[in-house]
Amino acid sequence: ANGAAQDYKLTRARIREHCNEANIILVTFVNSKRAPYAYTWAAHIRRLGLTNYLVGAMDGMALIKLIEKQISAFDMESGLTTNDYGWGTKNFRQLGLRKTELIIALLQAGADPILTDADALI
Repeated sequence: ANGAAQDYKLTRARIREHCNEANIILVTFVNSKRAPYAYTWAAHIRRLGLTNYLVGAMDGMALIKLIEKQISAFDMESGLTTNDYGWGTKNFRQLGLRKTELIIALLQAGADPILTDADALI
């Protein structure tokens, strides 16, 4: 499974290939328990005819689920719990840090990211 996850690392090339002509990339992320949110999120984006998106998988099972649904995905390697994040908890704050690191990586790749939670539909 590690070899498969390696193939889905968030690289500059992966980011750039998912940007549109205006340099915009739509991004969200889920753990395996929240994968259905990503299915709906991606379905709305596809319905709009957009292909400039990526969904971050916060755990290995989420990556497998996203790939099986043919959703453009990457391995966030978050190392975070797959339990729910209670507002204000240590896990919630760790998730905030991961979001910030994700935004920085997207910007460093030269993309103009629009990052949303998976339950925020476009």
